[in-house]
Amino acid sequence: MRIIETKMLAAVAGRRPFSLDNTAVSVNTSVFDASAGGLVPASVAVYLHGNLIAYYDAAGVMHISCGGWHSRTTASRLRAIGANIRIKDGRIIDSSTGEEILHTFKPSRRGWGF
Repeated sequence: MRIIETKMLAAVAGRRPFSLDNTAVSVNTSVFDASAGGLVPASVAVYLHGNLIAYYDAAGVMHISCGGWHSRTTASRLRAIGANIRIKDGRIIDSSTGEEILHTFKPSRRGWGF
C-alpha cells in the first residue's frame, strides 16, 4: 500500500478530513448518487482528482464508483479502503460479482471492516 493510501485509510477509519496531492477525504457531507436518486448523506467520502470514488452511508455501507476513470490509481485507492476489485481488459471489475464498476455507485460492503 502506498504512503498516501495509508494516510487516506487512517482518515477514513478515524472519520476525519484529509487531503494530500490527488486524494481527499471529507466527512459528514452529502454526495450526489444518481443510483440513489440524488443527494445522499455520507459519513465519509473519498475523492481522487476531485472525482468521488467511494462513500460510506450513515449505516456504514461502502458505495464505490470508478469516478469516470478506470485507472490503476482509482483501483488502488478502492482496494486500499477494502473494495474487492480487480482490473480486467482496462476495466475495474467487482471480483465477487464479475460486474464492471461504472460511474454510478454500487454498494460494495456492509460495515466499516478495516
